[in-house]
Amino acid sequence: MLFQVERTSMWNDQKPHAWCKQIELTRVHTRTVKSPEEFDARFASSEGKWLENGTNHRHDKNGWITRDDGRQKVWGIEINTLEELVNFIGSVDSEVVIGTSIVDRITPTIEIYDDYRE
Repeated sequence: MLFQVERTSMWNDQKPHAWCKQIELTRVHTRTVKSPEEFDARFASSEGKWLENGTNHRHDKNGWITRDDGRQKVWGIEINTLEELVNFIGSVDSEVVIGTSIVDRITPTIEIYDDYRE
């Protein structure tokens, strides 16, 4: 299974861990409106029309409009067993938080929690 890996303290493109490699995820853009027409009425003057940008226009599970907006390079690691996950966590010098990627909202993410954040 592919995991995105990031460090809380890193705001740049540095490798978060020696075992990581660059991967690409599809960037997903969601807006909290129910239709492209509603988006266009509220935001088209500053952001352009919803359907004129991106691909794979759809509604998410909450009914909000969603589209794919290209690809983004991030750091990741392939972990296929619980033992591999435990070994990875053991090789990290901080606590870890497991969540979901904010890039594609699907890929599991391991955040190396080495700095404070709210």
